[in-house]
Amino acid sequence: MISKFKILFMCLANHSRSPAAQAIMEDLIKKKHLTDKIEVDSCGTSDIEAGSLPHEKMIEICKKRNIECNHISRKMNKDDLEKNNLIVVMDDNIYNSVIQNGGDKNKIKKMIDFVSDKKGLNCIPDPYKGKDSDFELAVQLIEDGCNGILKSYNFI
Repeated sequence: MISKFKILFMCLANHSRSPAAQAIMEDLIKKKHLTDKIEVDSCGTSDIEAGSLPHEKMIEICKKRNIECNHISRKMNKDDLEKNNLIVVMDDNIYNSVIQNGGDKNKIKKMIDFVSDKKGLNCIPDPYKGKDSDFELAVQLIEDGCNGILKSYNFI
C-alpha cells in the first residue's frame, strides 16, 4: 500500500486560516478524486483556541462555497512536524515558530508562495479581528494557494 502525501496547514490558533485551508483542500481533493493520494490536517502554534470550532465568520464564508469548515482547533505537537510531507504556514511568524520547534525547513512552505494572484501581499493575512471582507480575502488567497499546491506537487 502506498502511503498518502500528508499536508499540514498551520496558523497561530488554528481558528481561521488553517482550518479553512484544511476544509478547502479536503473539498478540492474530493472533487479531483485524490482522496486516496492526499491526507490533510491543520493545527496552530498556540493553544489559545484549542478545542473550539473555527471562527464563525470563517465557517459562514466557507459554507457559502458549500464547504464544511468544522475542524476542532488544536496545538501542534512533535508528531505533526515529523509525519507530514508538507507543512504549509500562513505567515512568517508561524514559519519561524515551526522552525524553532524543530520543523524541517525542507518541508515548510508559505501558503502565499503557492498563490498565483498575491494581491501585493507577502502572507495570508490573519482576519481574526477583521471585517467580513478580511475573511473573504483570506479564503480567496487560500483557495488559490490550495490549487497552487496541487499543481506544484503534480497532483493536477
